[in-house]
Amino acid sequence: MTAIRKLIKVKYGEKCDDEEILKSLERIICERFDPLTIKPYKPGRSEKKPKKVISNGVPRTNSSEEVEKKVDISPEELN
Repeated sequence: MTAIRKLIKVKYGEKCDDEEILKSLERIICERFDPLTIKPYKPGRSEKKPKKVISNGVPRTNSSEEVEKKVDISPEELN
């Protein structure tokens, strides 16, 4: 906030109350940027990462899952 207060004081010579800082910041943003190009900040949005794939296009699996699948075969199924 101190850097913002200094900027406002040097640039516009205004008082540095919190409410006035917000008004001044709004004015600075509106002067410098086109309001239609400013996008609001949306917290909590994250992109899902794609699964890593082996070079042949088969998704990687956990080796412990493969072991469990092999153990689940009953002896009757083998005969």
